[in-house]
This record gives sequence, C-alpha cells and structure tokens, in this order.
Amino acid sequence: MVRYSDELFFGTIDTNNTFNSKTTLQSNLILVIDSFVIGLIQTAINSTNLFTNSSLKPDGLTYTFYGVAQCTLDLSPDNCDLCLHTARYLIPKCCAGFESVIILYGSCNLRYEIHNFLTT
Repeated sequence: MVRYSDELFFGTIDTNNTFNSKTTLQSNLILVIDSFVIGLIQTAINSTNLFTNSSLKPDGLTYTFYGVAQCTLDLSPDNCDLCLHTARYLIPKCCAGFESVIILYGSCNLRYEIHNFLTT
C-alpha cells in the first residue's frame, strides 16, 4: 500500500478515505466468510509486517475464496486490529451477500473474492 498526504498521518488510523467493491455471494456463506475474515485479521495483526493472505474452500463448493488483510507499517498491532475490524464491520452495511469484496482505507485494506488474485 502507498499512502501520501500533505498532513502528518504517521501512526494515525485513517478510515475516512474508503473504497469498496463487491460481487454477489450465496447467503448461506456469509457466516463462513466472516469467520475467514476474522482469521485473516488475527493472522495479520500477529505478523511482523501486518499482512497476510490465505484461501478457503468451503465444503460443497466448487470454488475457493482468496483473501488479504494488510495494514500500513506505521500502525501498532492494536491499531491495525481496530482498522481491519472497522473494515470488517463495514461488510454487512455495504457488501453483505457478495463473493468479491475490497475495502480500502488509508491505513488498511481487507479483500476476499473467488478469483485467485494472489498469484502473479
């Protein structure tokens, strides 16, 4: 992530500048995806680079979910946790029922989808 501003922001959480994108998801998978997102957040905040990526193939589905959780390195793990959970709490408001979600804040981003964006 790259962040720039004419104001001092180092160590400050930015959840005001938001972008989100989404694609439809089956309603019975919402709780499964929420658990997946919580796992991404926990792994990211416990990593030294405040970043993780992972995948999940729910039982009975032919496709896999791919996810990323990331914070800027100026945040503490606690502030990273707060930023990523703020993004997670936005999902039911903007994006519930979608198979592809991207939430970008100035200080963190959360993404999951069924297309493998993790490969290069």
